[in-house]
Amino acid sequence: MEKIYKIVLWAICSVLLSHNSACVSIATGALEGAIEKQERTNRIEAAATAVGFDEGEFDTLGRKIDRVESCINTIENDYKYYPLQLKSPDNPTYKHFQDTTYITSEERKILAWYIEAGEICFDIFRHDTYRSPLVAEFQLIMDRAFLETLVLFAKLDNGEITWGQFNREGKLFEARLKDRIEAWKSKFLNKTAQIASIVAIQEEQIYIQRQRQAYQRQLQMLQSENRRLQNEQRDLERCAMFPGQYGGCPPIN
Repeated sequence: MEKIYKIVLWAICSVLLSHNSACVSIATGALEGAIEKQERTNRIEAAATAVGFDEGEFDTLGRKIDRVESCINTIENDYKYYPLQLKSPDNPTYKHFQDTTYITSEERKILAWYIEAGEICFDIFRHDTYRSPLVAEFQLIMDRAFLETLVLFAKLDNGEITWGQFNREGKLFEARLKDRIEAWKSKFLNKTAQIASIVAIQEEQIYIQRQRQAYQRQLQMLQSENRRLQNEQRDLERCAMFPGQYGGCPPIN
């Protein structure tokens, strides 16, 4: 149980960091300072919604991860599970993989406590319905991982496998779980890339629109100045042709 959550915590941490980096890169792009922060936030949220990325649900997931981590740390620090750690440590050696002993009655009792404690941690992930496909998929990964763990523990508890077999199957299980999480992480990063692309295009459009408006204002100013100069030239020409007949003419030297 402890190993499963350690892997998941590691994966989620890197995913959330990637997500934050993606959002930061969006928020500090080429138009830094040109658009109000709230406007940019609104665009990011709208783009996220468009690709099925629910920011609120990911925030909820992050908070759950923090609670799971605290729960797992409590189990890790409980000395009564130490006999299980001796038989199946986080980093098993060749000796542990070759262990031909079966679970004892005392170890079976400790394992029951361990599973019960692990279920309390896993319950943090349960009882939620998510709209975001990515968050729902992560929930399914966790559900499947927990069920596979219970099956593995049951085989050990029933005397179907030795501790060595348990350790070997546990390592294979960890590898499969890592593969599933990496595949999920790739989908996650693909979504963040889509969001970044959408917002970048929107901000480029805003930049072009503002440039166009600036050019239009500049053109209007130039046209106004050109009309003023033309009027001034006509007045000077009239003054030159009919000296003394128009007011406002420059003095004749």
